[in-house]
Parts: sequence; C-alpha cells; structure tokens
Amino acid sequence: MLVPVKTLADAKRRLEAALGALRADLTVAMLTDVLNAIRGSSRVSGTLVVTADARVSELAGERGARVLREASSEGLNRALASGFSALHQAGATRIAIVPADIPLLTGEDLDCVLDLMDAHRGAVRRGVIGLCASRDGRGTNLMCLDRVADCDFRYGRNSFHLHRKAALAAGYRPVTLTSQRISLDIDTRADIDHFLAICMSQPAYRRSHTWRFLQAHGFAAVDDRAG
Repeated sequence: MLVPVKTLADAKRRLEAALGALRADLTVAMLTDVLNAIRGSSRVSGTLVVTADARVSELAGERGARVLREASSEGLNRALASGFSALHQAGATRIAIVPADIPLLTGEDLDCVLDLMDAHRGAVRRGVIGLCASRDGRGTNLMCLDRVADCDFRYGRNSFHLHRKAALAAGYRPVTLTSQRISLDIDTRADIDHFLAICMSQPAYRRSHTWRFLQAHGFAAVDDRAG
C-alpha cells in the first residue's frame, strides 16, 4: 500500500477559511484513520508512506508503516513515482495507492477491492489498473496497479478520467471500483459536513480520529458517548 502525504504546512489549503491552523491536525487525524484501516486489512502486506514531513514520518512509523522520506515536497505525482519505483524494485507486483484524507476507509473496503482485482487479473494477459473515483467523479481516491511495470501518474484535476485514458493507451485494462466510503475525501467544508452527516447517522464512525477531532473543535454538536 502506498500513501503519499504532503507536508502539513501545505495540506488542505482549501480548508484555510474553515480551519485555519487546524488544517495540519485534521490531516493527522485523517491519516491516522487511513493507516488504521490499512492495518485492519487481511490482505495488505505492507505500507509505504512517502512524505517530506517529520511529524507525518513519525506517525507513520508508530502505525507500522515504512517511510520514504523526501528531501523536499516536489508534488504528489513525483512522490508517487518515487514510491512506486521503490516498491516495484522491492518486488511488489500489486501496488494500491490511497490518499491520506479518506477517513471512512476500512480494512474490509481494501479487502473487497483486492478481491475484485483478483477476479479481473485472470482474464487479461497484461496488467490491470483499478480506479475508484472521488465523490464528484473527477478525482482518483484509490488506484490499484496489478502487474503494471510503469505508470504515468496524473493526479490533479480530472485525474480519474486521465488515469483511465493513460491505462488504455499503455495497453492495461482499467477497472472502475466503487465504494461510498473510499469516494469521500475531505477537501472542502461541504465534504466535512457530508462526513459529519454520515457519522451522525452511523454511530460506528464516531470512533474515528477524524470525528473526534472535528467534534472537539465544535464542528459536531452531538455527544458521542453512545458511539
């Protein structure tokens, strides 16, 4: 599993008005939930976090992940290229990528994704690239590369469609994966509100670090003792 993480000073700029300096702590809370979910998967054999941030590196190590420390933050696509190369050289034949801001992710979600990739793997001679879109259908919230030797990462605007196009151009089979939990990344205040609404209706999610952080800072006015 490959998890790229920006420096905390640069994280979640679109939430500056809503959170101010709390952007960094929200990122840490979400990353904690993501790393916990990965550890809860029965099928993921290891995790590599790519970051230039010292606090992120320390958290990743505490959660059992390996860290590829960048000298400086050079952008998401370069970080992913470095991480992918490191894992591929280490002998990985299947590499899944998730961002640090999908706090509803569970180990079961990852197991389901890998099971689906297995189903497609035997049907093609070349590699398979599984893609799960963000809630708006434009971003890429999970990418799973199976028997893929090289990848042109296109994270940014409309990355889901660009990744599908690049997969086809390279001769790989693109597979669309669907998951409501994986599709919710938190970039805007509307995303926060959507996350909170899910937690309010499903108490199990109130055990997440992200929920507790938002509640502690006044974004959720519900007593979570029942959850």
